[in-house]
Amino acid sequence: MPKRTAIIFVCAIIFVGFLGFFPNPFFGADKFFQTDLAQNLAHIFIGIIMLFIGLKSEARAIFSLKLFSVIFICIAMLGFLTPIDSKVLGIFESNLANNWLHLIVGIGMLGLTINKNSEKPKVII
Repeated sequence: MPKRTAIIFVCAIIFVGFLGFFPNPFFGADKFFQTDLAQNLAHIFIGIIMLFIGLKSEARAIFSLKLFSVIFICIAMLGFLTPIDSKVLGIFESNLANNWLHLIVGIGMLGLTINKNSEKPKVII
């Protein structure tokens, strides 16, 4: 199940990265989710890395979901702390909607890694 979930997230992340290169009402400069070249390339790169890690095994799929959920949550927090009309870490554009999306996706990916079938949480690395 985590392997399939990781693949679904990977496809969505890569799709969003490519979508930013084409005119659309959601992703791009001055759109609802403000993105730029750096962020589009980052989504594609992260998606490829998650795919490479996640296809190896269930344990690695869970690891990739946990790793990138923490990264997405950190990106959201940095976005919330960045002044308006500034680039996050001086690298990529972001807006409030984008920050919330990164936070929700990060928490969602982390939540999917919780093992609901055991009483003790298992550490999978």
